[in-house]
Amino acid sequence: MPYINKCFIVCLLLLTAYASAQPRSRTITGVVRSFDDSFPIEGVTVSIKGKQDVSGTQQDGIFYIQVFPEDSVLVFQHPDFQQTVVRLGNSNEYNVLLQRASGWVQTYTGNWRAIFTQAEQTVVPVQFSFVQTGNGLELFFVNGEERFSGGLVDYQQDTLHAQLDLFEQSLLVYKDTDGQYQGLLKRNKGNAPPTRFSLAKSDERFLPIPDSTKQYQIASKYRLLFPNGTKIDTAVAVFRQHGALLQASILRITGDARYLTGRVDGRKFRLSSFIGGSVTAYEGEFREDGSLVGYTIGPRNKQLFTGIADASASLPDAYALTKLQPDREQLRFQLKNAVGEIISNDNERFKGKPLIVTIGGTWCPNCMDEASFLGKWYAQHQSKGIEVLGIMYERDTSTAYVQKAFTRFANRFNINYPLVLGGLADKQEVVKTLPDLQTFLAFPTTFFIGKDGKVKAIHTGFSGPATGAAYTEWVSGFQEHVAQLLQ
Repeated sequence: MPYINKCFIVCLLLLTAYASAQPRSRTITGVVRSFDDSFPIEGVTVSIKGKQDVSGTQQDGIFYIQVFPEDSVLVFQHPDFQQTVVRLGNSNEYNVLLQRASGWVQTYTGNWRAIFTQAEQTVVPVQFSFVQTGNGLELFFVNGEERFSGGLVDYQQDTLHAQLDLFEQSLLVYKDTDGQYQGLLKRNKGNAPPTRFSLAKSDERFLPIPDSTKQYQIASKYRLLFPNGTKIDTAVAVFRQHGALLQASILRITGDARYLTGRVDGRKFRLSSFIGGSVTAYEGEFREDGSLVGYTIGPRNKQLFTGIADASASLPDAYALTKLQPDREQLRFQLKNAVGEIISNDNERFKGKPLIVTIGGTWCPNCMDEASFLGKWYAQHQSKGIEVLGIMYERDTSTAYVQKAFTRFANRFNINYPLVLGGLADKQEVVKTLPDLQTFLAFPTTFFIGKDGKVKAIHTGFSGPATGAAYTEWVSGFQEHVAQLLQ
């Protein structure tokens, strides 16, 4: 065979292999029309949720946009019409009807007090805020100083819809026959009944308790004890009090309770937090001797805890809890990313470089806080020759789910380091898939690995920004270990 023909065949085979390795895209098309008169609408912006990719409709209302397997939602926007979102299925054609803009945006804009009913009919309030942005009406969950975005909302058939993608849930708000606002929080998959709540416009979270005495002055730190069967679990509570307003976080070896916000009335305190997953709540009372007694309030159960003021209260050393097997020095792994590529500790990307490995999950609030830090940190320090890898354990390990979850997580927290799937979200699964580990206690857990591939330090759990001094201490420890790795 002539030489030129051989070259042609080799090139053709290489091109074919390259093309087959690329993520398969498809083109979505359709016609956007007015709901009122079915006329086509020109100038509608069509975008992929979570990406910068944008298309638009032509004079005849037709649009075309290229999507990839991880893309699940299209957003349709026009100044004269209500924003509409469409969830993608297997079809490549979606015809969309837009309703003309009305006063719903003005109706919902502002701060809201939502009431959830937890265990033993305990009423737990949380706060939402709907804010008009350049992209539409955006939902924020308010926990003290934190504003956690729940994404853009849509309004269809007299109901406000918010897709809480990080938690695979939907939040719906509507007005009942009595003119009162009601809400539903429901899972996107499965048959679990939705969680119902009521809501009304308000700048308040917890309302004052009538006839309560002067607010008790709370110590800044308490050592907490949680009875757990035959043993006692310990935790540390940090408080910040401003008159009747109270902010706190609860630190455990597995992580913190994030931003808790509430009130103190007399000796009674109430706290709550919500970012779209499940409601976290605590209530209790300070005793005359300075101790406290309270309950963690879940959807179905209450857990008793007690505490004493202790300015020196602390948790066990987080660098001494998770260990490798006695005869191991490396954390070996061979796992796939969202598109099926195998990434191992021997990968060329990591050879001869310091490596930070974080074990977490896209569903985990503490992992979100760590990812928010690591995403920014990696962008600033990658040029120094250090790498980061996220090994994720998920509640659904199907390819379609993992692709969507990893893409959403990376986009939300500006992650440019690789993510791989470890398995199902279970601590025993972590030890099974990473046999060099002797124990695994918490999501997230962070490994500091040297240029020689050996594990130098392991940090269990995460103390996020809500913990104040504990977070500052974590950042300082992180930076010290990285400096040692780079030497």
